[in-house]
Amino acid sequence: IPGMREGALMQLAMVYRSARDEPDADRVAAAAASRLAPYYVEDERVRAEIGVPQWTDTANRQWRQLAVFENLPARSVDVETHLDMPDLIRVHAVRVSTSLTSDDLFSAFASNKPGVRHAACLVAADRFEAATNDQLVDRLLRQFTDEYRMSGALLAAICDGNPERLRKRLERETVWLVRQHLLLALMMMGEQPDFVGQAPALLTRPTMPESTVRWALIHAGQIEALDDLFNVFGGDTGHMRQLLADDRFVYLLERYLPGAPPFDVQADPRVQQFQVDVLRAWYLINRRNLTFDETSHQWHLNHQGTKVIKRNE
Repeated sequence: IPGMREGALMQLAMVYRSARDEPDADRVAAAAASRLAPYYVEDERVRAEIGVPQWTDTANRQWRQLAVFENLPARSVDVETHLDMPDLIRVHAVRVSTSLTSDDLFSAFASNKPGVRHAACLVAADRFEAATNDQLVDRLLRQFTDEYRMSGALLAAICDGNPERLRKRLERETVWLVRQHLLLALMMMGEQPDFVGQAPALLTRPTMPESTVRWALIHAGQIEALDDLFNVFGGDTGHMRQLLADDRFVYLLERYLPGAPPFDVQADPRVQQFQVDVLRAWYLINRRNLTFDETSHQWHLNHQGTKVIKRNE
């Protein structure tokens, strides 16, 4: 997708210019383009020659449909959903649609992939009115399927819903995994401050989605969660690439760290690894100038040192 690539390259140029005091941003962008361009080639014969994996017809069709939807603006086209539509494509169909409702999104909340459930929560929070999301949370929390209730807890947290209904659900909830989602959601709402110190331990539990724990801690203003994500102490960053791309954690990164360089979920893994290195370099350069806004739950650059903006400031 050339437009996305060019935007990413200019971001890369800005990062390198900041990091290396490079005055010629255009030259840096051109150099980056020569490295990235081969992996955006759509001609299958050329892809084969340079070693980029081939796709089956079905996978290729779904990849292209997802790529189109992911790069369309919200509420921009009239699309329809169908029963066998993959969950992530369904989420983006609702996001870009001018007419689809919460009913069209509902099944995605039960996905067995945490990243898809997270994306559904983000789309619902941005797409629907407060009253609609309030009803949607109640509907999700009443479902028998665990994934629905986990999604309901997270959606309530980012919509600043009523914490009392989460406490009541927690009192009668017997499934450990759902209980942890409810506790994380209450923590995200500022209603369970003691759980902030306990939440990182959930990263050691194989049944607990890593991306969910990271999301909750970042939403709660814990910069240590960003430090861990960006691997500030060094080491292999391959896991970060997998988290951003395969688990679509990049959607959360874009929401909570809007000033960060872009990451292309459709790019070849080698290109994505290069983008991860750029993201990590950007974070290491700018970490001390990040400010957490407790109202928007976003991290912004302020060039005055790390601090927290309280809700009443």
